[in-house]
Amino acid sequence: MTEWVALLRGVNVGGVTIRSAELRDVLSGLGLTDVRTFLASGNTAFRSTRSHGDLKPAIEAALRNRFDYDAWIVLVTREEIETAVASFP
Repeated sequence: MTEWVALLRGVNVGGVTIRSAELRDVLSGLGLTDVRTFLASGNTAFRSTRSHGDLKPAIEAALRNRFDYDAWIVLVTREEIETAVASFP
């Protein structure tokens, strides 16, 4: 199972307010597990067996439907985040 990180663009600024509990509910409703949110950033981590090509549009559509905004996310694996952090000390 892959650990994913979703970075939501434009959340909790410009009138788009999403509560962490609601965000967790939306992602859990997609069958994602161990969903965690980070402060009020709109950034989340979760586990899934689904592919990037399946997850990204599914998450964006679920966010659009639930919160009525033009959702766009950056979706990367935890490994990709760790590699980026290690490369730029």
